[in-house]
Amino acid sequence: MRNVSITALLLGLGLVGQAHAQDDFVNGKAVEEGVLAGATPEKAEEPDGWTFRLEVGSNVSVSSASNVVGSVEGTTYQIGFLVNGEARLKAGQHEWNNTLALNHQQTKTPSIDPFVKTADNLELRSMYLYHLPSVPWLGPFARARLQTQVLSGYLIRGEQVDVTVNGAVTREDVAPGTRVDLTSPFEPLLLRESTGFFARPWDSKAFRLTSTLGAGAQQVISQGGFAITDEVDAADGNDKQITLSEIESTNQIGAELEAEATGAINEQVGYTLSANLLYPFVTSTDTTADGRKLEGAALMNIDLGAKLAVKLSKWASLDYVLSARRIPLVLDEWQVTNALLLSATFNVL
Repeated sequence: MRNVSITALLLGLGLVGQAHAQDDFVNGKAVEEGVLAGATPEKAEEPDGWTFRLEVGSNVSVSSASNVVGSVEGTTYQIGFLVNGEARLKAGQHEWNNTLALNHQQTKTPSIDPFVKTADNLELRSMYLYHLPSVPWLGPFARARLQTQVLSGYLIRGEQVDVTVNGAVTREDVAPGTRVDLTSPFEPLLLRESTGFFARPWDSKAFRLTSTLGAGAQQVISQGGFAITDEVDAADGNDKQITLSEIESTNQIGAELEAEATGAINEQVGYTLSANLLYPFVTSTDTTADGRKLEGAALMNIDLGAKLAVKLSKWASLDYVLSARRIPLVLDEWQVTNALLLSATFNVL
């Protein structure tokens, strides 16, 4: 709750600061042209109409170890692909942004024979903004988001394990490399709808900040899949004991706050930082997948993201991507993904 209050306060201060300091803002182009601080150069008006962007890419790596101290003998393969798309409409005070992001990666190591997915994320976002004529950096918004994984999820380990489902041991001595099914394709499916007011107090190529505050609703749709909720040494000390808990479909309504900063350090380096908080006031259940009851701030959904993209050439880029997500009614732990990708990318549109 304290995080929500602090962030909401910062949003409010940003709005007030923009209202008082807007006449003192000088963009980078104005500085380059020698405009004195305190002037108010006109920002170039973006033309109306649609703009489209579609980028596809892939990454492949192969590494081998032989007689290396501390390394497993054998070859490691990694292959992945990504798709990023955007369709944007500008019509007067109206703005409509639609984005697609798909990232998938498979890895094969000497300790596990089959390929195992190490990244699988599909996200669709659609956001409508109305810029108030008198205050164009402020106005109402509506947003919808879909987030899921494309392929089935499964548990596979390089050592023998015992599997417990909802407190009862169901599979003992699961052999290394054996696949235990967890989730179906497109499960769990996360849907989010939001409406309220947005503020974009800074909007330049180097730095654009967009923040939103309003009401949000979230639906988690499960098909009876499972999440790994615990992993400990078995009582006999020989095998790992892995606990699976069934994911329950849930509905939540509450207050949502989001902030996103994007920009470019130079022509080759760009960045994105984002944070989203949903504090539910109404929820269909307050019990986690492993049966624990939550209340108050413990039910808050948090989604943090960061990306640093370095363009090496017209077709090659080096990207660092960080995602930290907490959806307590799915898994009451931080789900953290780090990736450093050297990718070959091609602009289709």
